[in-house]
Amino acid sequence: MPQMECSGSPSVALPPCISGRRFSVQWPQADATASRRATRVGHRRGVTLIEILVTTVITLLIIFAVVRVFAMMGEGMRDGRATLEMSGQLRSTMLRLQQDLDGITVPMLPWVNPDSGLGYFEYTEGLSSDRDSDGNGVVDALESGTGNRDTSRGDLDDILMFTARSRGEPFMGRFDHDNNPSTAPLLIESPIAEVIWSVKLGDRNANDVQETGEGYVLYRRVMLVRPDLDLSSQDAVTFLRDNDISARPNPNGGGMIANSMSDLSRRESRYGHFRLNHPFPIEPGILTIDLSSEYFGDDVILADVLAFDVRAYDPAAPIYVSGPLSLAPGDPGYPPTGTPAGEGAYVDLNFLRLSPPSNVSRFSHGPDPRAVTAMLGIRPFVDPSVSPPVATYDTWPDIYERDGIDQDGDTLVDEGTNGIDDDNINGVDDPGERETSPPYPYPLRGIQVTLRMVDYATRQVRQVSVVSDFVPN
Repeated sequence: MPQMECSGSPSVALPPCISGRRFSVQWPQADATASRRATRVGHRRGVTLIEILVTTVITLLIIFAVVRVFAMMGEGMRDGRATLEMSGQLRSTMLRLQQDLDGITVPMLPWVNPDSGLGYFEYTEGLSSDRDSDGNGVVDALESGTGNRDTSRGDLDDILMFTARSRGEPFMGRFDHDNNPSTAPLLIESPIAEVIWSVKLGDRNANDVQETGEGYVLYRRVMLVRPDLDLSSQDAVTFLRDNDISARPNPNGGGMIANSMSDLSRRESRYGHFRLNHPFPIEPGILTIDLSSEYFGDDVILADVLAFDVRAYDPAAPIYVSGPLSLAPGDPGYPPTGTPAGEGAYVDLNFLRLSPPSNVSRFSHGPDPRAVTAMLGIRPFVDPSVSPPVATYDTWPDIYERDGIDQDGDTLVDEGTNGIDDDNINGVDDPGERETSPPYPYPLRGIQVTLRMVDYATRQVRQVSVVSDFVPN
């Protein structure tokens, strides 16, 4: 075997020779530069405190940005969900209201003959409005100390009451047939009902003050028209609480009397009216729903309501042009000075109450003095000791002109139908001789109902309107 010659440093172990070829290993001499380089590589310096702090801040900024992005996504999803829920609730409510209005049984022409059995329509315009939400007679924007006023709240004290015929499924209601609280009431139905829409404060502690957790609630009360029912054994005090039957107390004692459509043409037979004295105004105490009762929960149709504004169409309501804007009754700044540019708008009854002169159109002024349908104390909006009469549109029965009662207190009875020229003006039984009058003796061509609600969690507000046309085809 050939010999392999290895050369190098004797202190370094060399690998065995595995080849027959001869080779040599040369070791470079270490110099000062290589030594310094090795020292730098073997001894790297650490991270300073400032570098750690900067890195921490940058990391926290990135985490904050990521958290903020997810928070914004969550808020967007929450707002979107709230919008969908409110839209669905408003749409359901307005569809229900539209169905009720489409089924109104009486033509909008005052002086209804009760013998025709057409029922009634009554719309009460409270003192509250979008311009004056508390109904104190001063426009909200002009009141002192109102910088923090919630301007989203509007007209909340309007009331709709009418008889309606269902065009689909019949109206359903409860009937406590045996007047026994230990037995369940019967569920009965009727194609015709007395329907009442109104708003009340969800005043759970009954102090007439809106507090945290208390909002305004829209109620829809349905009272079935079932004149065939025997209610003589019913308790007149608790009847309206436990039953969904349109009825009135028996004046001769003996429980209640179920109303017919003819009965409901008369104001004193209707739900929520003071029955002792003409003109039988709405009694707020009857319309107030007791939220502590589990039964009345069925009448709640919408919570967190900011406005339930009913307006009548007035074909002569003046419309003004102010700069680039067209101003109708109810708009801020109405009425401006100048000449009206047009006519016709949906208006609150007595819409010029705060801006005389008022007798410029059908519904710009107050009701006829012979039909002062006062509704005192529409709480919690108005002080009952100072509240003036409110405006009401009523189809009004003509029975008051032939009932043998002296409604106007002038010692003459039914002078509008007695065949005598009592005032020696304009002939026999002229309109001026009548003892009573509809609040507004004009046809009603249509109404507009605006409903506004809020989602307090997201502070979103949504509003919808429905219009019902009463012009005969």
